[in-house]
Amino acid sequence: MLFLFLSFATRVIMIDERKFSVEIEHAEKLEPHILLSIANERLRLSCKNLEQLSDDLDLPIKQIERMMKQIHYHYQIENNQFTHD
Repeated sequence: MLFLFLSFATRVIMIDERKFSVEIEHAEKLEPHILLSIANERLRLSCKNLEQLSDDLDLPIKQIERMMKQIHYHYQIENNQFTHD
């Protein structure tokens, strides 16, 4: 039996308990809450700061910050996460 699990927030596809990485294309078109989930997950697991996240998503830092501001979130350096205002 084939088990397929897709998670866009974590950019992982699991097939029969094997994980495959999925790249996000056109992150600028994502709904801000979806971007928030992806951004915080990547900041927690693989990006040490906002600059690395910007490179990883191929989005300028200012654009990420603008999208987060739309939903009342801002980047906190201390915990390397976007948090609610």
